[in-house]
Amino acid sequence: MNWYYLLAIPVYKLAVNAINLYQLNHLEKQYYRWLVNRTDFAPLAEKRQLLKKLMETANVDDAFISRTQPIGFGRIVSGHYNVFEQFPSNETDIVQITMYKMSEARGVFKSNCWETFNPIYWIQFFVFLPKRILGYLGVAPDWIITRLCQVIWGILLTAISLLKLIYPDFFQPLLSKLLYSIIQLL
Repeated sequence: MNWYYLLAIPVYKLAVNAINLYQLNHLEKQYYRWLVNRTDFAPLAEKRQLLKKLMETANVDDAFISRTQPIGFGRIVSGHYNVFEQFPSNETDIVQITMYKMSEARGVFKSNCWETFNPIYWIQFFVFLPKRILGYLGVAPDWIITRLCQVIWGILLTAISLLKLIYPDFFQPLLSKLLYSIIQLL
């Protein structure tokens, strides 16, 4: 039985993170050019949602800044502003935070690309699969259901490993048939 279809998962992970890294680098270059040349604001403002999506994908939290500005007649206005909502901005403090957050996201995407080639990552991914799935579904990792599923998964993996050692001729065809039937369902 061919196992080459399992390579689709790492290839997908690598492709998605490489595309996100490329989009972020391209957006950062456009932003830098805009800061230097003061070109048209509109094309870069259209990329605000892309920036927010990339930051969310990289799990980079948005930053907030506090502002106080005089509005005249002895009055001032103060507020709490979202940095990504101000994109693109040429104000020094917002530019510094935006560039820092872009660098942070770039590091996340690069790290995710390199994880693709790390066998330890894939072993941990497989061993802690129930915890990841339940986390995706919104179940906290410290809840008893998460721990119970993780223990059951560990027992199941141990049992499968022992069965493969004890009955190699029986278990290998069974596993092949099971994987083949799963693929047929997809």
